[in-house]
Amino acid sequence: MDSADFPGTSSRDDLEYGAWVPSNSKFRPSLKQKIRSGQQHLGSLIRQLDSIFSSGVVFLRRNSTARVWSVVYFVCLHLWDLYIQMFHSPVSDDTRSGAVVSLENINNTGGV
Repeated sequence: MDSADFPGTSSRDDLEYGAWVPSNSKFRPSLKQKIRSGQQHLGSLIRQLDSIFSSGVVFLRRNSTARVWSVVYFVCLHLWDLYIQMFHSPVSDDTRSGAVVSLENINNTGGV
């Protein structure tokens, strides 16, 4: 069936036809302003992170003791990560998450 089969309808009014054009609503300028504001906040965050990392690099270049301790920290961090990955508890047959089990326990004790 075509939209021409029905009198009083045009393909422009038919959403399923795909020719619908959104109207210029009053929310469009505020949406653009929110997007622009978000971009400004993101740019500010990136500049702050860049300055923090840059100052950290300068500090590590000037301080050899801090450089050694940062290497020790990263080695310990990676060893701990390997320990967690290698010696994790086996997955049980129960496929429910801990949150679901906890909620069921709360519901079971609440009805007493």
